[in-house]
Formats: sequence, structure tokens, C-alpha cells
Amino acid sequence: YAFTKFLLFHYHFCLTVIASISRSGDSTARIWTISDGLFKSGGKNSPLNVLVLKHVKGRTNEKSKDVTTLDWNMALFVQAEWKLTHVIVPVCFLMNVRFLRTTIECKCFCSPMVSFPGEGTLLATGSYDGQARIWTTTGDLRTTLSKHKGPIFSLKWNKKGDYLLTGSCDKTAIVWDVKAEEWKQQFEFHTGPTLDVDWRNNVSFATSSTDHMIYVCRIGETRPIKTFAGHQGEVNCVKWDPTGSLLASCSDDITAKIWCMKQDKYVHDLREHSKEIYAIRWSPTGPGTNNPNQQLVLASASFDSTVKLWDVEQGKLLYSLNGHRYRPQICSLFVSCSTNIL
Repeated sequence: YAFTKFLLFHYHFCLTVIASISRSGDSTARIWTISDGLFKSGGKNSPLNVLVLKHVKGRTNEKSKDVTTLDWNMALFVQAEWKLTHVIVPVCFLMNVRFLRTTIECKCFCSPMVSFPGEGTLLATGSYDGQARIWTTTGDLRTTLSKHKGPIFSLKWNKKGDYLLTGSCDKTAIVWDVKAEEWKQQFEFHTGPTLDVDWRNNVSFATSSTDHMIYVCRIGETRPIKTFAGHQGEVNCVKWDPTGSLLASCSDDITAKIWCMKQDKYVHDLREHSKEIYAIRWSPTGPGTNNPNQQLVLASASFDSTVKLWDVEQGKLLYSLNGHRYRPQICSLFVSCSTNIL
């Protein structure tokens, strides 16, 4: 199988240079530096500066090194205003092959912005060989993290940037101490492959799996601090809201659900899609955000070719976006930091 190549864009150190990262089935990830002048001039054939991050030395046909997921240790915050207008949804195609899942994690930034020291300097990649690798912005391999016994499906930095979280087909999630270059704790609660992970804060996180379960875990604890059961199919994605008080999940059971740490049963059961739901994203609005007076909205993307926007407080459908043609499977979704584009 050849993995579809995706581009993930973010502003890199300054507003005049954009760095793009991609990952692929050719056992490489690539960091592309695109000057701002390229867009102004409209030069399609202008040369691009690219760093190739090789996961295999030399030429090989070994597919176990395919790069499946990646994430920068970056968190930039912007002043933004949420508007449910001018919605644009990019489409990505993905073969619906079990255990050959790829995820897309996009970071999109706009000014004015504030960056924090030490962030945006390291890129983490996960691959089919079960190893996580950490790279510098110059393309040098800094660390290889080895403990998983199966492909890594998801990988996330915490906001502080001192821990890296990985989820694997080996049914476990691992928190890595990046500075010590070693694993800190392995969480072995799921009975099926771990499909997604998402940090709630710097020390706790959620995991989802093919076993239909969601666990909320905390570093130092030997058992989950919360268990969410209710899905009847594989849970493809989990995402905490901006404050970490609500958790959204989506599943092959054609539902998305919203959970709260204060109760065991889901708060809302969202049932308007007609096929599997693969991706969900929160709006950067509501209490605890730069837009506290704006409505908190959840977006979900499905194999039914639609994206739906949900009123989180009422658990009701706000809009259904049906603009994709030829019935594609929508497998990725991102809300821009300018917040008027989906």
C-alpha cells in the first residue's frame, strides 16, 4: 500500500517563511521551506528548500518504515473571532483499510501571535515499524524512541513540550520523557489497537481504540481515571475542547459523542451522519478561550461526504455542509485559527 501524502503548513519562526511537513509511504518525512515571495510572485516552478528525513538508510522497499503520523512541539495562540460563514472544506481520500490508518494533524497560524521559548523546534514522527523519532528543524535525527511492538497510529506533544504521547497497534499508549530520551510510562488498558490519543493537559490524556472504549489516563496512575463506554464501533478520534472539560469522540458506529468528566454516560449522542465518522474538531471559542462570548461548536467529518456543525450546549445540528462531489470519504478536518474557515 502507498500512503497518501499530506502537507501540513505552519508558520516557522517568522511570518515571512512557511515550513511545510509531509509524510509518506516512501519511508520519509519532509520539511519544506516556502518563502512568502513564492505566493506573491505566483511562481509555480520556483525551487523549494526541502529537508528529507529518511527513516531507512539507503534504498529499500521495506514498508514497515512508512511514516504514519507526525507533530511539531508547537503551540501558538492568536486573537480570533469565530464566524459560521465562508466555510471551505478540503477533501482528502483514504483507503478504508483497517490498521493502515493515517491521520492528519494540521497547525495553521496567523498574526498577531505569541510563541513560547523552545516550541516549534522539534518534529516527532511515528512509523509503521513502531518507532517514534524526533528531528530538529535542520533535518537531524535527535532521538529514536523504541518500545512499541506494532505500528504507531497517533502521536502528540503535550503543550509544555516535555512529554510525547504515542498510540499503537500493540494496544498500548506510551508517554515519553523527551529530555531523558526514554519512556516514562506505558498504559496497557485497551484490548484492541489504540487509534488516537489527545492530551487534556500536560499530565493527563484520552485514548481511543478499536475495542470501542475510551480511557482517560494520568501520568503516575496505574489505572484509568475515567472510562467512557457507549460506542458500538471502533473509536477513530478523540478531541478535548479548549478548556479540557469536554471530550468529543467519533466512531465507525456512525455517531459522535460528547463526554464530561463529571459523569459516566455521554452528555450528547450526535446521530445525523449516515456513514462512519473519521474526524472531529472543536472551535476555539467559548469559556476559557480568546472568544468567551462566542458559541462553542463541534465539527465532524464523515465517509458520507458531509461535514456537520453541532451546537454543543444543546446537542443539536446547526449546519450540514454537503459541497463535496463524487461521494468522497472525508477523513480529515481542521478549523483555522482565524476561525472563519473550516
